[in-house]
This record gives sequence, structure tokens and C-alpha cells, in this order.
Amino acid sequence: MSIYDLFRERKQAKLLRLVTRKRQRYLNSEEYVKNMCSTIIQNLNLMGNPIQEKMKKVPNAVIELMPIYQQMLDLHSDKFPDRNIPLLKESFQKSLYSSVETKLLPFYLNDLKEDHPDSFLLLPINVCMKLQNGEDGYHGMDVIIRKVRGDFEVATYDKAQIRIISPDSQSIQKKLRAAVYIDDQKKQITPIYIYKIKNSPQKVKAITQALRIGRLHLNWFERNELIKGPFEEYRPLHLFSRCAKKEYYSNDLATSQYVQDNCMVNNLNGAMKYILGVKKQVKIKNQIFYKSSIPNLSNGDFKKELTELAIVHLKNSGASGKTLKILQQALVTYLDEKGKRTEVPQQEKISYKLKKGKETHRAWLQKTLRSQDLKIKQPR
Repeated sequence: MSIYDLFRERKQAKLLRLVTRKRQRYLNSEEYVKNMCSTIIQNLNLMGNPIQEKMKKVPNAVIELMPIYQQMLDLHSDKFPDRNIPLLKESFQKSLYSSVETKLLPFYLNDLKEDHPDSFLLLPINVCMKLQNGEDGYHGMDVIIRKVRGDFEVATYDKAQIRIISPDSQSIQKKLRAAVYIDDQKKQITPIYIYKIKNSPQKVKAITQALRIGRLHLNWFERNELIKGPFEEYRPLHLFSRCAKKEYYSNDLATSQYVQDNCMVNNLNGAMKYILGVKKQVKIKNQIFYKSSIPNLSNGDFKKELTELAIVHLKNSGASGKTLKILQQALVTYLDEKGKRTEVPQQEKISYKLKKGKETHRAWLQKTLRSQDLKIKQPR
């Protein structure tokens, strides 16, 4: 082993020890219990994201869904007969670690296996945007990175497609699609925008810097070096554009129905299903698109199972009985609401969901963000 390789190995090991300490502190805290409860209830579309109201910019609880994804792979390995389950689990593990500590990204980007769908990195990022009240804010989306034909393929996954709905000057210049929805009635949209980036040390550094900005991980020196001038809408997406040799929308399809303000959870789960799902061809307005879904696992069953596994995780973290009961009540409410929607006419379903979403948000916000019941049994 060369001196360079030895140095690289030791640096990576040091960063991994740092990740372990950070996660251990977080998983043993009441903050984790409260934030994970919020994340699970958001996943059931019963509540928007209250973490924003508390000005918590980094969604730690969201990335802690990845160990649950790994468990689901073990439980449903029969649904993925053509996939490399150990490699998928390793990819989710590296995604979790690099989301906690983005300085690991150069190592993991170089480790990606070329032209292998099960070798990827999946990171939630915050994108700068103007809020409806005119203030500067963030929108959550996800980045999926693979190595394809020698280059990096950086795909952003956003079920809201904010750059189409609220285009900036660069979006207009790039002539991004004017039509928001591919299918207006079902509110189907293309969620994936792809950047093809050359595989080189300089580009690895550029991708890492963009993702460190998106994860809000910059130190003081990096902020002064990388972020110059006023607020830049849709940062860090422009940084991907600057180093990409090609960028375009894919022909993949998803349903954009934001019942709640829960973009982080919605997009992470959507990206996970895109990664693991089987593609099915659909034709809309004489155009060919592809929808991804996990075989024999409906969206309702997925959310039910994810909630049940999360309850086990929280129980193991020492969550109180009242905390677990709140999540069990949330699951019952979700299943009940889902049953009621079967009686609503198709053309009224979206407006019905939005109306019920506002009602449930207020109710569940009271039970979580302002509740004294979301505690661990004994703080550690």
C-alpha cells in the first residue's frame, strides 16, 4: 500500500468514527424521538414539516429512514430477485454516512461501481428558494448519484419541480418544460432532472462542494470561498449546471400531490422507490414515460410497514409508551382516511386530500411539536 493510500484509508476511518459518535449522540437524544415521530407522521401525510417552524435546517431524522429501508430489503428480498441486496444495503449505508458527514463524499464517489444500478449515493439536500411571503428559504429534494459509462450521473428528484413552477432566469434560459404536469388530471410530473458530469478529480471536488452546500455543512472558510454575493435562488443546482457537460429531464414519472408541506420525506421515499422499483411503460399524450413501483408492495402497505419498523426503532431508543402510542394512533388514522378516500370520486380526490390535509396538520401538530409526551423514558 502506498503512502497516499494509507493516508486516505486513515482519513476515511477517522471520518467514520466521527459519524458514529454524531449518530450515537443524536439517536440517544429526545430530539431524535421528537423529530422521528414528526417524520413518520409526515410520511403518513397527516402533518406538514414542523421542524422548519423551529428553524431546524438539517433533516437528521429523515436520513435515519435509511436503516429502515435496509430492514425492508431484508424482509422483502424475494421482491428483488434480480438485485444485489448486499450492495443495495451498502449504498444506503454510505448514503446515510455521507449525509451525516459530507467530507466522506470524495471516497464514496470514487468507490461507485460503474454501470451498476445497485451502486449509488442518495442524499437529501436543501435548495435555496423564495418563499411565498418573499423571504429567503429552502426546499427539500434528493440527489441520486451513479457512475454511468465512465461519467457521474447526478439526478435530482423533486416531486414538486419548483424550477418549473417558479422558474428563475437560468431555468428560462435552459428552456425547461413550460407544462408543469404531464397528466393534469392525475397531477403526474417528471420528477428527475439529470446532470452528466465528467469523472475527474476536479469534478469530484465540485460535486462534493455542491452537496456540502445542499446539506448545509459548510464551515466559515468554505462559505466565504464558495458563496459570494447575495442570495442565489436554487443554489446548489446551478453548481451542478456549471460542471455538467449535459443536463436534461428524464422520461420517468411520479405523482405530485403535496397534501402537506413535507417535501423532505416525500422526495426521499419517492427517490427510494425509484431506485428499487421496476419500471413500467406508460403512454400519455402520445409520449412514452416510465413509472417505477416496488412489486407487490402498495404505497399504503409500504407506509404501514415503514411506520411499524420505525416504532420498533424508537422503542429500542428508549421512547416512552406515550410516544409509541401516538405513532400507533397516527397509523390507525392514516389507514382510516385511506379507506374513506375510496368512496370519493376520482375528480374530487385531490381537493379532498388537500382539505383533509389542512385539518390533520393542525391536529397532529398539537400532538407532536407542542406535546410533552414525546420523550425517552430516561434521558441519557
